[in-house]
Formats: sequence, C-alpha cells, structure tokens
Amino acid sequence: MTYHAKVIAEGKIVIPADLGRDFDIRGGLALGQRHHPPVLTGGRHLAAIDPALGTDERLSR
Repeated sequence: MTYHAKVIAEGKIVIPADLGRDFDIRGGLALGQRHHPPVLTGGRHLAAIDPALGTDERLSR
C-alpha cells in the first residue's frame, strides 16, 4: 500500500491543509492520532497517514 505525505524535516510530516495539522512523528506516533501504528521518516514506513491523501512524497509501508 502506498501513502502520500510530505516530509519537511526529521520527524515531521505535513499533510494537506484541509486536515489542518502537522504530524510530529518523533516517538513513533502522530500527534492527535495515538491509535495509529508507529511511523518512520526517510521513506521507509508511513502508517499513520491516510492513503487517500496526495501531496509530495510517495512513501511505502
């Protein structure tokens, strides 16, 4: 499954403005999404972002 998100800095992922939040994934969980699985930067795993989103980087889980 492929997810779309934009990695803007180590431990940071930005998602489309209509969702209105940045996801801080340091510590393994996205803020406000504690029920989601851990996520990693660097294009390895991205499990906390909805697959329907489309921004810049294509990351696979």
